[in-house]
Amino acid sequence: MLQGQNPNSDSKLVSADATGVKYGFIKVDGLNIAYREAGNPANPKIVLLHGFPAASHQYRDLMRSLSGKFHVIAPDYPGFGLSDIPDPAKYDYTFEGSRRSSSTF
Repeated sequence: MLQGQNPNSDSKLVSADATGVKYGFIKVDGLNIAYREAGNPANPKIVLLHGFPAASHQYRDLMRSLSGKFHVIAPDYPGFGLSDIPDPAKYDYTFEGSRRSSSTF
């Protein structure tokens, strides 16, 4: 768990590295989703989505390169990187991420 992480918060900036890439968490449908962010939020946005199996970590160097002109965000899908890992019996690990049951995690 990263320093400053608060799983009860809707959004929490955790830290930033020396290159300006920030790390945070946001609550989405009851799950804590980790993300990396770089650049000025007033700039045009780029969202970098990873494939399977991967995580936002793969974009760390690209984010630094793009951050001068863009606001770059790279989330970790549920079950990947630092995001929550839902029970596979209750969560479909697909891009849609639909639940198999209506119960909460």
